Amino acid sequence: MSSKILGNVWDACAAHDIKGAKLVIMARLADYSNDDGVCYPSVETICRQLGLGESTVRTAIAELESSGWLRRRQRDRKSGSAGMPRPIS
Repeated sequence: MSSKILGNVWDACAAHDIKGAKLVIMARLADYSNDDGVCYPSVETICRQLGLGESTVRTAIAELESSGWLRRRQRDRKSGSAGMPRPIS
């Protein structure tokens, strides 16, 4: 967990009026992130931990990505490297 990333998420979301599912998803991704903002929890894990439906999580992630809050990279299935969105710090 990166306290730096998590602190940035709370401050940025408050400053830009990001609330609800988007806020908790950003905070959860930040909680998984390293200091470079890289994280890769599955959508299923996020759904389970936050009590949100899969379509809610996928829609929120897509909206956050399209508005520039997240960047998504495809996971390299061979090495298991990052593929989930990461908060932009």
